[in-house]
Amino acid sequence: MRPAVVVYPLIGFFLIAIVLWQFAVAAGGPAHWWIYGIYLAIVFCGVMFMQTRMADEKEEQKLIEAEGEEFLRKYKERRQQ
Repeated sequence: MRPAVVVYPLIGFFLIAIVLWQFAVAAGGPAHWWIYGIYLAIVFCGVMFMQTRMADEKEEQKLIEAEGEEFLRKYKERRQQ
């Protein structure tokens, strides 16, 4: 897996959290409890996105390898005939 696939979304989530925090501070004081809930939801969504993406990439790689092995098997069978 390329590092950019993990790093760039994490940087994006971090920047979104900073912007939301600044909006809360500009609104006149400490953030309310539901703003912390939004932060946690953003982090949770980011983590689940990365887990799903990595699982999909592994599954796709397995499928590609299986198709390649099948192709090579058929190719070898035709070549022996």
